[in-house]
Amino acid sequence: MDCSGTWGNPNWVGTSGMPAVGERRINERIVKGIPEDVKMFEGGVTMVVGSGASAITVVERILGGGGRGRILWVSRRELKEGRLYERIENDPLPQRDKLSVMANRLIKGGKEGGWEVSHICGGVRVIREGKTDGKITVTVGEEEVRGGGRSEGGEERRAGGA
Repeated sequence: MDCSGTWGNPNWVGTSGMPAVGERRINERIVKGIPEDVKMFEGGVTMVVGSGASAITVVERILGGGGRGRILWVSRRELKEGRLYERIENDPLPQRDKLSVMANRLIKGGKEGGWEVSHICGGVRVIREGKTDGKITVTVGEEEVRGGGRSEGGEERRAGGA
């Protein structure tokens, strides 16, 4: 799920506005924006990229749809005092406040219903892609935003639509 950039104009997932290594190769299979039906994400690992309202809304919809799986949430936004979002005192938009509270809780990781949620603050790179049991899988690794160094660890996630 690519929820980066602005509505209708997603950013590349890599750092500094560049495509992540391998991103162009799988770009047509990446779900962008906020899908109405989130059932396609059940049972696998779904990577949600972004730190704005769209990303939080997608995570909320996936969690609210029941089912089971894992969400790997990737954002480049720096955490401030362990929070992704500052709450606005007397926020006139109650939904924004609700999403901020939820996001700040979820970035700490853990279980939410049948879902396991983890958060990476940084970028990603595509290590390999393939098919498992007829489902397209993409293995991604963490990419350090500031230093440009890359870890060798990987996360496997299901690309949208397959």
